[in-house]
Order: sequence, then structure tokens, then C-alpha cells
Amino acid sequence: MKFIWIDDESKRKKSSDNLRTSLRFEGEKEVTIDFIDVFKKDIDNILLEVLKGDEPDLVILDHGLTNAETNTLKKGSTVSVFLRETWRNCPVICVTSSDIEELDSRIKSTYDLIIPDNHIDDNLGNIISIVRGFSSLKSNPPENTNDLVKFFNVPKDLEQDFLKILPHNIKTDFSISGYVSELYQWCRDVFFIRPGFLYDRIWSSTFLGLNEQGFDSVEPKFEKAIYNGVFFNSDIKLWWKDLLLEIVNDYVDDVGFPWELGAQLVESKEELISKCSITGERFPETVAAEDETESSNWKPMKLRETIPHSKYDNILFFEELRVMNGL
Repeated sequence: MKFIWIDDESKRKKSSDNLRTSLRFEGEKEVTIDFIDVFKKDIDNILLEVLKGDEPDLVILDHGLTNAETNTLKKGSTVSVFLRETWRNCPVICVTSSDIEELDSRIKSTYDLIIPDNHIDDNLGNIISIVRGFSSLKSNPPENTNDLVKFFNVPKDLEQDFLKILPHNIKTDFSISGYVSELYQWCRDVFFIRPGFLYDRIWSSTFLGLNEQGFDSVEPKFEKAIYNGVFFNSDIKLWWKDLLLEIVNDYVDDVGFPWELGAQLVESKEELISKCSITGERFPETVAAEDETESSNWKPMKLRETIPHSKYDNILFFEELRVMNGL
């Protein structure tokens, strides 16, 4: 793997060395990081020279390039756009000391990942998943929807529904410039984050009628449901909802709601059963936000205690996202 790190803070050279060491510890032995210090240097000419070289597996940028000499490229976001005019499918990560929530959505969209500069090691799984995913798609680009289904390892019974949710350009125009970047951003912003096809830990446990401790106790039974397709992150597990249901039905010889069947896996022990965070009742039907702020906590709740979340549109085949009622 070859990375390029462009920064106007010399002290981050140590961060790049630490990242290389951490990635090697994670099994990525062949990692080189070319740290390019642009402090008081003409970044415009430096970038032109960089683009003469081979496309790297990843570009890492400082967002605030205030100490570089330039007339136009004053932010990492503009550098990202400039580089991608040539390297259309090169992943770009931003490392910043700025408050990420304060960044404009247009700026955020120029990066594939934004990392606080003091949390780089916490994002190793993200970095690896992005680099591996881009690399696999670039080395063996999909030519049709069957190829996409294989890249995502979609369960057979879900293939048609999966194809229906893909953006039109992603499933019809495989030769568009920047195809891999568009596919990744859809995964990041929709497929991985919106519960429906895939569930995170809290959605999975609630679906099976268990609290997180209860789900931890039976998690090995559901290993085959873990998502392991393109861009999978080993640090943030996701499970195919349909495979969770299929597996719990294999283990429990009974008929009922998924949460009723899941509870039987732990002998319906009360301390392992999912409870509504508001009323304390067993078997909440959904996971909802406590408020509509971006940093809100999401917790199991009875459906009647929630209302539709105003900041999320409904999407075909995905769960309706909801928020606690009475705000």
C-alpha cells in the first residue's frame, strides 16, 4: 500500500509514522507513507509534481492548509477536488483539528472520511476498509449488476431488492468517471448507515428481543449473518437482517415474532431481554433517537413512544427512522 499525506504541520510527520506502524501491526505489512510538508511552500506546484507520479492507494489531507503558499488551494477540500480531476477513484481522507460538526456539508462531501487528528488510531478499521475496497473495485471493476451482487456478497433471496435500492447511475453506467468513489459514498451515507438490509449491534439485538449483553451471549450463532462484502469494516460489525431471521428460525422450533424467538435463545432470562428505554416494557419494536441532534443517542423504544424523524426521508426497503415522542 502506498499513501500520500499532504500537510502544512510538520509535527504530523510523527502521526504518519505512527499510522504506518499501527497498520503494520494490523497485518498491513507493505505500507509506505510519503509525507509531503507544504509549510510555507508553493502547494500548487507541489501538487502538479505529485500528479506526475503513480496514483497512490490513499491520499490523506490536512483540512486547514493555512500555512501553505497558494492563491487557490487554501483548504484540503479544494485540494481533494483538484487531485480527483486526475485520480478519479483515489480515496481521500481528511485529518483535522477542526470541529467536524462545524464543517459545511459540501466540504464534507469532498472527503471519503474525516478523522479528528487525535483519533487516527481509532479509525484504523475505517482506513483499511476504504483502501481495500477501492483497491478491489479498481483492480477488478464491476461490469454489470451481477458483479455488484458478488462484490457485496448479497444473500440470494435479497438480490432483486438490493438492485432496486442502488442509485440508477451506479447500476447502469459502470464506466462513469469516479464510479468507485460514488459507490463508496452511497455505501457510507445510505447502505451502511440506514438500517434495513444491514443492522448494527443495537438494531440486531433489539430485532432479536435482546439487550446488548444478551446479544453478546448468542452472537457466535449469527456469525454467518455478518456482512463481509466490499468496504466491510472489521471494527464495526453489521449483520444482514434476513440472515438474522433465518438463523434464529433454525435454532428455535417455534412460531412468533423475531424478538420472541430470540428471547428463547437466552431462555427468556429477564436480565438479557430488550427493554424500552422509556417505559421499561419488554420487546421494544424499534430503535429511535432521543432527540433530533446529530449526536443524539439511539435506543430501543416501543413504537408508540416515537414519531417519524423529521430529518430522514423514508427509503424503499429501509426502516423508517424515528425519534422519541414529546420533544
